[in-house]
Amino acid sequence: MCLASANHKIQSKVDAVDANSESSEDKFGFFIGAIDNGESKFSKEWNVELKVEDLEVKFKVDTGAQCNVMPLDIYQRISNKKPAKSSAKLMSYSGHRIKTIGKNTLIVSHKRQLHPVEFQITNQTGATPLLGLQTCLELELLKRVYAINTEDERNEKVQTPMTEAEQIMADYADVFKGLCCLDGSYHIKIDKSVNPVVHPPRKVPFALKDQLKTELDRMENIGAITKVTEPTEWVNSIVITEKKNGKVRVCLDPRDLNKAIKQEHYLMKTVEEIAAQLHGATIFSTLDASSGFWHVKLDEPSSK
Repeated sequence: MCLASANHKIQSKVDAVDANSESSEDKFGFFIGAIDNGESKFSKEWNVELKVEDLEVKFKVDTGAQCNVMPLDIYQRISNKKPAKSSAKLMSYSGHRIKTIGKNTLIVSHKRQLHPVEFQITNQTGATPLLGLQTCLELELLKRVYAINTEDERNEKVQTPMTEAEQIMADYADVFKGLCCLDGSYHIKIDKSVNPVVHPPRKVPFALKDQLKTELDRMENIGAITKVTEPTEWVNSIVITEKKNGKVRVCLDPRDLNKAIKQEHYLMKTVEEIAAQLHGATIFSTLDASSGFWHVKLDEPSSK
């Protein structure tokens, strides 16, 4: 599947249909775009290689598609997790159905950023995976351009110069988006003489339950947390606070755990030492590390 254009030789067009609708034959949901026969001279230009989990995968870019599609054989090389049930169906204009095995959200890496991307899994063995319009925009594989340039009365190109801040953000766009992590992982050292504590789950206000579920799903999708279904020695309660923008922040309350952690000891510099090192400096910056505590990974034993 690739970008639909007049130069492409189109074999068929496919729509995704909501299986729960009253008439899936008449009411269409996602538009998948065009299936190219691979002979177009533009076919190779709209391919992109991205890392999905731990596998490099070659995708076709389709701006006419409203969902992402992955064949089962490639999905099985990426994950051994059974796809979740999907309510979407794929149907061509000629009425031929393409079986949908299910769907799953996989972590796609692009420009050193991790992106949770949902794929519809099909039984089309050997087919090339497809990225739809919305995902292409989110990964910045495409950019919508409303105007290329403007010209004055003398036909000279007129461009609005960027501010210094805008130029910096444009040159280093990858560091202003997504969740990055430092290299390596940290091991928490525990005093074995302290007995582990298992806290019961705290009650969540009914008004915040949906927001909490949404935030936990988002944190899991970006790799900040991992679902644990086995018993662990330590269980910490969570604290939920509401942000000014209406979203929620999820934190741990590790008061008992902190009593068992062997503290690391580092000698902090004094204000005088820092001031001496800044002697002669003329440029100062204020940096905000978004979700800074998530930038240090824990190793497997510490994560539990």
